[in-house]
Amino acid sequence: DMMAERKVYYVPTMSGIYNVAEREATNGNNELADLIRNVVGFPQKESVTMAYKHGLLIGTGSDTLGSVFQELKMFTGCGMSNTEALKCATSNAAKILHLENQIGFIKEGYTADLVLLNGNPLENLENLRRIEMVIAGGSIVNNEWMCNLSL
Repeated sequence: DMMAERKVYYVPTMSGIYNVAEREATNGNNELADLIRNVVGFPQKESVTMAYKHGLLIGTGSDTLGSVFQELKMFTGCGMSNTEALKCATSNAAKILHLENQIGFIKEGYTADLVLLNGNPLENLENLRRIEMVIAGGSIVNNEWMCNLSL
């Protein structure tokens, strides 16, 4: 309630801790994996579910061992529709960064970074894995583009 009242943004990065627990389980450290799940993972899922129900602006993060795709799938497990989960990685993220007038939407004058898919992610998030083309800054991303990146 306090977060909603204060209009706090929430970027939970759930997939990272989930992957740490999975790695520990894979390595035979089941006790540690269960501890991570019970102390961090499950409560975090509950907090995301509550934040979503309270209307908090939720964004997608993957700065640990997770991925945006995995975050979106986990968000649907917290009650979000595919559309709402996708907004966490696009328009919500833009709003959180205070860049909603530049990115996060497909609009004239906005930065043209797009992923073209062979399937509708609104119907099935697995379609996010069916990438046909990536456009960054108005250019098609291909091998030549990648070789000319300047860091």
